[in-house]
Amino acid sequence: MFLFFALWGCQTKQYNEEVNNLVREGNNLIKQEESVSTEWKTEFITVFTPENRAKFPSNREKLRFHAENQIRLLEQKQVLNNSAVDKFELASQLSNNEKEKRATALFAQSFKKNVEIDQLFKEQMNLVLDDRINDSKTFETQFMDLTQRIEIKGKERDELQTKAKGILERQE
Repeated sequence: MFLFFALWGCQTKQYNEEVNNLVREGNNLIKQEESVSTEWKTEFITVFTPENRAKFPSNREKLRFHAENQIRLLEQKQVLNNSAVDKFELASQLSNNEKEKRATALFAQSFKKNVEIDQLFKEQMNLVLDDRINDSKTFETQFMDLTQRIEIKGKERDELQTKAKGILERQE
């Protein structure tokens, strides 16, 4: 995704310098977020497997460390996405080009969806830390409910990005 934004930021000469700078800054934040996201995803996939979730709560202490680390990484991702939202929203407000204005606003909305998704992942990790959850069935049911909500938000995000890219591609 970052490369698309970088290409877009370099190719749009209609933006004034301030808008270009905001898009560039937003792209840099997205690049940083993607780096944190890679670290987060690697740990999530290897630790929170269906097998490990099925062993819950007997492995709660083993999972606790990872859940706390996941929350820390998700909070970093949220800060970076929120900052990117600010940059893209401001760029949208300042742009003189109506198509670029709409596309930039859509990208900002998609980054807001990322923040919402990360919040749902944090809720999953908080299930590990919730001492009131004492059986694997309750844990798995709540975990999977959050997974379904994450998937819905992911589709919404993807639709926003597809619309934004479509606007920019029609412009060229």
